[in-house]
Amino acid sequence: MFHDVTNNFNVMGRMTRELEVKTFPSGGRVGTFSVCHNGGYKGKDGNWVEKPSFIEVKVHGDVMDFIAKNCPKGTLVFISGPVEQENWDAPDGQKRSRLVVNLVSIKKMPTGEKKEVGGNDEAPKANAAPAGKKPAATRKPANTAPVEETPPPKDEEDIPF
Repeated sequence: MFHDVTNNFNVMGRMTRELEVKTFPSGGRVGTFSVCHNGGYKGKDGNWVEKPSFIEVKVHGDVMDFIAKNCPKGTLVFISGPVEQENWDAPDGQKRSRLVVNLVSIKKMPTGEKKEVGGNDEAPKANAAPAGKKPAATRKPANTAPVEETPPPKDEEDIPF
């Protein structure tokens, strides 16, 4: 019932490589790049331990032009899209797999650097309708309750985890 709304991955990180675009004989294109999210945790000794995660991203459609023009390696971006598992046989005969985000939206994040006035830091949605056409209707989950905001705890000791 909720399969179309439960597989969505959101992350902010820096692009670790430029967009690579492959064109097929049929004329179709697919682009790939990766993003590094620097997470971490507090170790047993109380010091912060960094744990970067590298996320592979697959891109289809006109959003590739936005990324190629505006997002070089090192750009801080916020990406969103469903995750899928890719499987293949390696040259040594072993089965391999990895998770890949199928990009739906990307936003170039501000970094505190001066930028020119004007321009748009958000790419068109990967599944957006062409100009002049209405987008396809999207199904909304039924029986959704309003979300209530909970005030933040006054002290870090009040946080339950």
